Amino acid sequence: MGDLILNFSRYFANVTVRDEHFKTKRHRKRVEQLMEAPHTQLDSDLAVGMGMPDNGTKLLGSLGSL
Repeated sequence: MGDLILNFSRYFANVTVRDEHFKTKRHRKRVEQLMEAPHTQLDSDLAVGMGMPDNGTKLLGSLGSL
């Protein structure tokens, strides 16, 4: 059986093929992506405009004088 890279769920026929894959641009780019922090629910909400509400500043005295 081949070796499995758990981060990528990828099998290789032998160690030589795996080592060659580690040298490729595709592998290095994927490793770099894995090192980034994952997105959170807050990131998703902010991206679609559903994040924290902006109610503006409260105007003191404007409602009391009416």
